[in-house]
Amino acid sequence: MKLDLYTLTAVWVVPFVGALIVAAVGPSRPQLAHRVAILSALLTTLVGLWLLLAGSTGDAFAKTDFPAVALGAGFHYHVGVDGLSALLVPLTAIIGLSVLVAAPRQLLPPRLAAEALFSVGAILGVLISLDAFWLTLFWTLSLWPLWRFAQRELDAIGRTAASLVFFASSLPLWVALVVLYFSAHTAIAPERAAAPFDLITLSQTAVLTQGRPGLLLGGLLLLAALVRMGCFPLHLWIPALGQRTRGPLSIAAFATPLGVFLVARVVLPIFPSLAARCLPSLLWLGVLTALVGSVGALGQHDLRRLLSSFWICQQGFLLAGLATLTQEGVSGALLHAAGTVIARTGLLLISMSLLARVGHTDMRKLGALVTKAPVMATAFLLLAAAAIGLPGSLCFVSEDLIAQGLLRTHGIAAALLLLTSALNGITLFRAYQQIFLGDRGPGVPRAQVDSFLDSLPKERWISLLLVLLLVAGGLFAKPLLAIRQSVVDALHDQPSLPTGH
Repeated sequence: MKLDLYTLTAVWVVPFVGALIVAAVGPSRPQLAHRVAILSALLTTLVGLWLLLAGSTGDAFAKTDFPAVALGAGFHYHVGVDGLSALLVPLTAIIGLSVLVAAPRQLLPPRLAAEALFSVGAILGVLISLDAFWLTLFWTLSLWPLWRFAQRELDAIGRTAASLVFFASSLPLWVALVVLYFSAHTAIAPERAAAPFDLITLSQTAVLTQGRPGLLLGGLLLLAALVRMGCFPLHLWIPALGQRTRGPLSIAAFATPLGVFLVARVVLPIFPSLAARCLPSLLWLGVLTALVGSVGALGQHDLRRLLSSFWICQQGFLLAGLATLTQEGVSGALLHAAGTVIARTGLLLISMSLLARVGHTDMRKLGALVTKAPVMATAFLLLAAAAIGLPGSLCFVSEDLIAQGLLRTHGIAAALLLLTSALNGITLFRAYQQIFLGDRGPGVPRAQVDSFLDSLPKERWISLLLVLLLVAGGLFAKPLLAIRQSVVDALHDQPSLPTGH
């Protein structure tokens, strides 16, 4: 069986259809809705894994680019997978499946399960889109459930934070889309009239990607990416939503670092002039974002806010590594995009378990839980160690590559990122100590500790799966790097971009 257009399309259609079914049957039959959600996520995962395996030959990945399907009025359906998306597609599906299986049932009613499944499907649509219109549409849809949830259930701060990330990261893409459409039907770029949004065509057309048009369009796309990543000073929405949003939906909405994906997919290859101007600033912006996230996490007492600050720090790592445009830096950033989302998902699932059992995630009001929950404590310790780059883990390999890429020309930046790793280690170990070790926190009733339940079997299996993914990625990083090699070479060899030779 060969990879075909229908198989590739199924990767986002299956979760969309599953979400519609879950939303329809959920009010009357919640148990059935939950099973349908898990089945849809499982089928999506199998399709994603097949996309990866079908395109793999040895340690390499063969790019699959199906001809665009004309839809009329200049619109085309153009999808494909390459080294940039091949690993992220099954990973995103696995994260969605993990959330739907392991999230406490009281935090995942049918409506929320449908919204989480819909978000995962939209993210997968972004990953396979080779047309700017579909990419923008899926990008917006991936945030729509989170925004609707915030308007429906959160306070003013939560609603404002959700509106910030939704509109500030989506509107720039739609404005850029309008500019592309009208410019394609003028004398500026008549050769693009037949396919005004095709990313492959755009990368081969210099009229709108150079000079002032390129600065305008590329700047809009870069703004959208930085907002979605939560880079400083556009990061404040992350801790605000992290503490207020239902965990399953927040994990699903950010199952993949789409901000750095947009930079690698569109900004760097299509707008090299803008990238050449911005790369030095982006590198230091990434370092600053990492420092802000790691220092901010040190002062947090709520586990969900702490993990939100940790996420901000990791986005800084990704941006700094990608901005080096060295072989090591780009490889490390693309690999770190996978490792950090796995570790964060596992830690957030544990925070949801705590929330479901005691009603809060305030670490000051916890303690001594290791006696009642040794499996949960062990899972937290292993995931935290992998998240900060324990040798043998996927994050260790990716952080080491990013540091090597920076050491060539930006030694100070490399030292600062290593400092953030040390701060993250202090933060996560302190969290582990406060939650699971020592004595009960002041004012914590003994009954809370005595009645605390350890991880359920479904939670244990998902934690084990995520830990094994991180360990396997660290021990067998070479095939993962080989999958991304074509993308790394393409970005590194861009003639218009400065590289860290």
